[in-house]
Amino acid sequence: HLMPVVSKETDDASAKAFRRNFLEAGGLKYVISVLQSKALPTNVDLSVRQDCYEMALSLARCVHTLLVCVI
Repeated sequence: HLMPVVSKETDDASAKAFRRNFLEAGGLKYVISVLQSKALPTNVDLSVRQDCYEMALSLARCVHTLLVCVI
């Protein structure tokens, strides 16, 4: 799984561990970099570009959830 989906209590712990490890490994800077205007080549298909943005935003939301829980 790239991003765990929570369906059971044990999965919840796994998802939290993924978020924490992702954040500690510096994953947020890579997510943010995808959203920069020149991150993707100009010849990238629009649907691929949109999929990249959607995944980056999903990961950012996942990390944000972790940060809110920690604070």
